[in-house]
Amino acid sequence: MAENKRRRERTSSIDQDHTQILKLVSVLPQASQENRRKVGRLLVDYLTEHFTHEEAFMRKVNYPDVNRHIADHLKIQNFCIEYFPEALRGERGNEAVLSICAKIQEHVLFSDEKFVNYLVENGITLPG
Repeated sequence: MAENKRRRERTSSIDQDHTQILKLVSVLPQASQENRRKVGRLLVDYLTEHFTHEEAFMRKVNYPDVNRHIADHLKIQNFCIEYFPEALRGERGNEAVLSICAKIQEHVLFSDEKFVNYLVENGITLPG
């Protein structure tokens, strides 16, 4: 229990970003078509900003898996670019939205978790 508390304190800014991303992902499938466009744009903008900051921090702390992680970010961005137009159209829209959400959730829950573990194991504290 104490380890979890220390871990969350050390990674709070990353967790806040990830929490916001996962909130947007959870809202997207239920959104109306008009709201889906707004939430989708907000999500893509937030991801772009988050990826930029996260990648810079990974480089700063010499994260050994930074290149693979950046490649994952590019895959997610390209996936969103490819599938968001479809997500805004009729029949296959829900399928595309669910695919986008699954891809993002998988990244946050697995790839980003590896990075958080690296920070904790190396006693690295995030700014702010």
